[in-house]
Amino acid sequence: NPAAEEGLAAVGAVLRSIQIIPQIYKSYKTKSTHGLSSAFMLAWACTQLALGPYTIVQQFAIPLQIQPQAFAFFSAVSWSQCLHYGKEMSTIKAAACLVALLTVLAGAQVGSVFGLRAGRAAGTEVPVKVFGYLTWLRTFLSAPPQFYKIYQLREVVGISFTLLSIDITGAIFSILSLLFRAKADIPAIVTFALVVVQNGLVMLLALILNPRARARRAKEAALSPPTHSTDEKPTS
Repeated sequence: NPAAEEGLAAVGAVLRSIQIIPQIYKSYKTKSTHGLSSAFMLAWACTQLALGPYTIVQQFAIPLQIQPQAFAFFSAVSWSQCLHYGKEMSTIKAAACLVALLTVLAGAQVGSVFGLRAGRAAGTEVPVKVFGYLTWLRTFLSAPPQFYKIYQLREVVGISFTLLSIDITGAIFSILSLLFRAKADIPAIVTFALVVVQNGLVMLLALILNPRARARRAKEAALSPPTHSTDEKPTS
């Protein structure tokens, strides 16, 4: 059903395109990216190197073709914030890194699209299949940096739960859209399913670890000796 495919794809694409905006706003408002892995944001941007060309060559619904580009852009912006706020890089240097990354991503994707189409014209589907499986492999490999950050801090901080919720919802709509295609695209479905699982796991860890972290800090505060102001005068 092309109409259902386009409609569901549009909803999924919009949600997955704007999902990182709450994270960008949160980082800007707090002037901090503490708890957010810069490698995670960079990996998210780079996952689109395979997904972007794949959606174009496979002629997915137009919204699903646009979504990886928007996702990569906002992920790159969030990554540049990590450089600026987290690594104390100057605004100009962080902006230069952002422009450089976006240029590389755009060039690589354009080249990949032409290469995949040339391979298909020559009668081989192998490159397209490789890109298809690279989409879910890159998605799978993008998560460890953030999970390691959670392991280090023993709680989930810095990452927007609005982002995670929107991303999960958008991925579900994208999966539903792909199911309405004449032929189900397994690599793409696996890719979006991984998004649901990974983000869901982060939220689950937050439900488990964050209350423990608050209890741990409260216990430490209760055990620490009270501090006295140096301005107090000794009593006679």
